[in-house]
Amino acid sequence: MKDFNFELKEVKHLARLARLKLSPSEEEQFLKDLNEILKYISKIQEVDTEKIEPLTYFESQKNVFREDEERKIDYDRKLLLANAPFYDHHMGHFKVHRVFRK
Repeated sequence: MKDFNFELKEVKHLARLARLKLSPSEEEQFLKDLNEILKYISKIQEVDTEKIEPLTYFESQKNVFREDEERKIDYDRKLLLANAPFYDHHMGHFKVHRVFRK
């Protein structure tokens, strides 16, 4: 990536694709930021990685699954339900606020 720089027309095109409305000062700031990112990338590309093995998986621990099992816990039902403001004691279920409206 040799001396590639974004131009203002490309920033405007990217903003349009992303459906962003940018002010002229924001466009200038994005232009500056994108060109700084490109400079950083070109520095990274200068690093000699010829003798370095590719890294495909860096996490040594694997996902540990456990069986789902029922556990009995000691709790005070009234104390737990006191934290549920919309519990219907007669029906035995929780009420929640409506999410969708017609």
